[in-house]
Amino acid sequence: MIEASRAGIRFRAKDLPVLPGALALAEKGHWSGGVKRNRRYIESTLGARGQLAIDRSLPEPLVNLLFESETSGASSSPFRRRAPKKCVRASGHEGDMLGGR
Repeated sequence: MIEASRAGIRFRAKDLPVLPGALALAEKGHWSGGVKRNRRYIESTLGARGQLAIDRSLPEPLVNLLFESETSGASSSPFRRRAPKKCVRASGHEGDMLGGR
């Protein structure tokens, strides 16, 4: 949507809900295969047009979490089929993550 609208978007890192343990895993370099591809694509499109600016003071693992592929999560999840929905509900961010609000 951002690309098509030619707009920009601003996230405040302190306001982003990060699932427990996600940053610790990111700091150890645990990523899905899509992170590098997603980041390369976004930086070469939105970044090239000035629609993307990343604060250089942010830790690289946190920045990479923003590029983590949401679509490959279910296929690589170590949880049983119904567990991801339970995890989302337990996080308190169900509406945010599933399209509500």
